[in-house]
Amino acid sequence: MDIREIKITELFNKVNKPLLLSEIKSKLNSTDIGETRIIDPNKLIIEINIWALDGGQSSYSFLKDTPFYYSKDLLEKYWLNEIKFQLQSRKSELPIDAVTSQLKHQLHIHFGLINPRGKASYYTDAGLGEHPETRIIEFLLKYENIFYIRQKTSGNYQTVVGLKQWLTETSEIDSIKIKSSIISVLRNAPEKKLWIDDIVFGINRFNIETITTKPYNMNLIEKIIENDPKRFNSDYLFRKEIAATNNAIQKAGEKYMVELTDDIEYISYYFKENQKLLKNINYDNLYSGFAAFSFIGKKFPLDEAQEYVKTRPIIYIEQIKDPAPVSLYGSKWLPYELNSYLESLFTATDEVDKWCEENLTISIYSEHFDEIKLLVPKVISHFSPIFNVAGNAGNLFEHILEQKLEIYQKNKEKK
Repeated sequence: MDIREIKITELFNKVNKPLLLSEIKSKLNSTDIGETRIIDPNKLIIEINIWALDGGQSSYSFLKDTPFYYSKDLLEKYWLNEIKFQLQSRKSELPIDAVTSQLKHQLHIHFGLINPRGKASYYTDAGLGEHPETRIIEFLLKYENIFYIRQKTSGNYQTVVGLKQWLTETSEIDSIKIKSSIISVLRNAPEKKLWIDDIVFGINRFNIETITTKPYNMNLIEKIIENDPKRFNSDYLFRKEIAATNNAIQKAGEKYMVELTDDIEYISYYFKENQKLLKNINYDNLYSGFAAFSFIGKKFPLDEAQEYVKTRPIIYIEQIKDPAPVSLYGSKWLPYELNSYLESLFTATDEVDKWCEENLTISIYSEHFDEIKLLVPKVISHFSPIFNVAGNAGNLFEHILEQKLEIYQKNKEKK
């Protein structure tokens, strides 16, 4: 490291943020730093390129702007902390391209950087250069004690990154997928009942992608079954209790049967016991299943249904079709059909948002999507949610809702 880099590195350690070349010169009170480039890719100062929005009312484009510079060590410290934060927040693997995109998006926010030309819309390359995904993979490989990298074996076969600690524990999403497989195996069995070792064999035949390595073992399956006695009937817990009372040790793999409980009875219980406010749901980390929206308020916006929702508080059920999140951020989510009918009952969109936040809860029930599709008619028929009009022949309020929606749409066209 030459004297120039020593001085600049000391400055970065002091200010702890990327700087423009003009700022570096000013703070060091020196012009003997170089006119345009002050770095070598193999040395310890990294160039952070930025692109600012440029253009008039009819044409917009991003043009490369004056770069920032930063210490390689400090920049990589930012990468490390940001990637860990992303993974810990999401609690699931992330594609490498999503990681690099987030690094670019967050860098100027994290360090409070201001575009040198004063333009509000701009983004950076986070110092990742021309090949960001290759660069970040090289970086992650230096931290094999923290991260793992793998290529997915289904879907789009993306390269993904996860936290190393996940390899020694069963993640929440893995538990959901494996539990869904147990349900599928039992649902297709005679009388929805099987011996435990047949269940273990059966779910290992499922082509599901999990961080937990296959074949799934007996202890894992037993733990998942034991954690949900409302979904699975078995004498496993009884045998454990007897064994403990008699100071005996239950033999691993001892045969016993497991039975799947009634679908509607369990789903009803699950919806009731797992309600959350809309703002408290992580919409980015959902597996396929049902989302049930329940009314918990006092004043329902459709007068004709005031008494109905007292006995049938679930007002809408949506199929969650895609377990792969698109966005890294959670936000309030209302299915199109539900949102359309609610908008027809209020005078302004912001009233809908406010009413939903104050009067609705959401329950997420997860299973493999193929199973969810089979359950849809039975579930909709049983709960008969007021705003499920399409595909719900028994909806008592279809005519009223369609009338209000038609009036709303006509008034909207007049504006």
